[in-house]
Amino acid sequence: MSRSYSLVSYGEAMVRFAPIDPPSGDSAAPSAAATYLRTVGGDELNVCVDLAHLGRHTEWISVLPTGPLGNVVRDCGLNAGVDLSKTIYVDNAEVGTFFVIPEARAVHYQRANSAWARQEVGAFDWQTIFGRHDIWVHLTGISPMTGANARLNWQAAIETALRLHKPVSVDLNHRKALGTLQDLWSVVQPYLPKPKLLILSLDQLQGLALLEGIAFNGVALDSSEADQSWATLLRQLYAKLNGPPLACCFKVRNGLGVQRRWTVIADSSGVHSTYATPVYHRPKDECGGGSAWAAGYIDCMMQCLERNDTAYSPVKAARRGDLLAALCQEIVGDHSNTTREQLDAAERLFSGQPALVNVLPDETVNLGPNTPVKLSVPSTRGAKELIADALVRLKDAKVIAILRANDAELAISRGVELFEMGCRALEVTLDSQDAYRILSELTSRIPADKCLIGVGTVFEPSQVAESFKRGARFALSPINPAGFIDACNELGVVAIPSGFSPQELWNTKLQGAPCVKLFPAQMCSPATLKDILSIGQLGTLRIMPSGGINP
Repeated sequence: MSRSYSLVSYGEAMVRFAPIDPPSGDSAAPSAAATYLRTVGGDELNVCVDLAHLGRHTEWISVLPTGPLGNVVRDCGLNAGVDLSKTIYVDNAEVGTFFVIPEARAVHYQRANSAWARQEVGAFDWQTIFGRHDIWVHLTGISPMTGANARLNWQAAIETALRLHKPVSVDLNHRKALGTLQDLWSVVQPYLPKPKLLILSLDQLQGLALLEGIAFNGVALDSSEADQSWATLLRQLYAKLNGPPLACCFKVRNGLGVQRRWTVIADSSGVHSTYATPVYHRPKDECGGGSAWAAGYIDCMMQCLERNDTAYSPVKAARRGDLLAALCQEIVGDHSNTTREQLDAAERLFSGQPALVNVLPDETVNLGPNTPVKLSVPSTRGAKELIADALVRLKDAKVIAILRANDAELAISRGVELFEMGCRALEVTLDSQDAYRILSELTSRIPADKCLIGVGTVFEPSQVAESFKRGARFALSPINPAGFIDACNELGVVAIPSGFSPQELWNTKLQGAPCVKLFPAQMCSPATLKDILSIGQLGTLRIMPSGGINP
């Protein structure tokens, strides 16, 4: 029987209020009215939600108040599919809140009277909660610092999980407002090296190195020596602690707001890094990335356990975390809405190379070496949604203008001219000279929401991925190559293979093509096509005539 791991996590969740357009100067008087964004967050709940969206069973253990704000937090978890059956509800209590105050560059917390702060020692039966088979336990250093009772319950949780030999990950997640790093370290260190992973930030790595008496000279993250320097420090800390595996996520941002993200892991087999294959993205929100990274890493580790795969790959797990973190921050809020389908597609698309999440190569300047050279724009939207959207837009466009040329510069200029004349769908044939360069130039010059750009003359499934990396939304072929339709459907590209006879046309639909190219169309009169579409289910075909079509 196949195994399927679930996640269990214990921690607080709060409601965040952040002004969208905060008033300034005289405009703030007399009421300081402002529009606020309300979101729900808490590292442990975030990880549960993120993994639930990947299709995992997750369980969040916490204490919530009854009433409207408590319901906001509750419903946030339930709507994502998180199991809250062990969460305790308290009457006449509050939910923790925090307010972002941009003008003071500060965050104001209100949690002293929260239901979480009122939890009782021993309120949770950890033996029963962790007694099930195939669970992973994720904890953070936030919870034990929020109060004496929370600390005792956190300690009981980690002690029980370790005693039952459950895999445990701990995100140190030191918050200065809750106490010093030394205080937090005194709580966490006694349980080392038993956890499967300890996650650190750069500040925490440096702070722990000082606490452990390790001398180091830090270098700037955009330096060519950054990876080696910080990897050496992580390895030294791992050796000093004698485990557990340590992970540190690194981020550096340029003046265009583009962030380069990579991870270093130190374990018994050495130091592993995604520095050579970083992820570039422009965060829409500063929250949620760390939680999503943990979710991605844990998901990969769960898969290893489920498959009894002893060939654990730290780089693969870290890379999944990097990608999920970037995809998470494509939306505002603490939680990722990335699905398994989307994450798998991103991993395939960027396999072995730097990833760009909705940024262009020339926007990655001043972010260190290994700047990617390919235009890669994945979307957090699902493949089916992308295909459905493109089909509607193709129908609205009515005509696809075909660009086939031996002169790349002429093709690019002609494509821009066609767009300016009102063309809303362009096809770049892959038998053109420098076809991929033409595609890249057009997708960078022409707004994606104004004109749909795709490719034609596709003969190999591998050409679909190369085209998608450069922004292609649809792909046509003069034949029906083996694997072509599947390759398109996986990436969210509209597959348009060719057929001529009724059987060929119908076969493309059976194979999953949403549209079929009637080719060569000049050999089929409009009357003949009408007759074909009048016969039973053949009338459900979306047919795109091509060949011999003249103005």
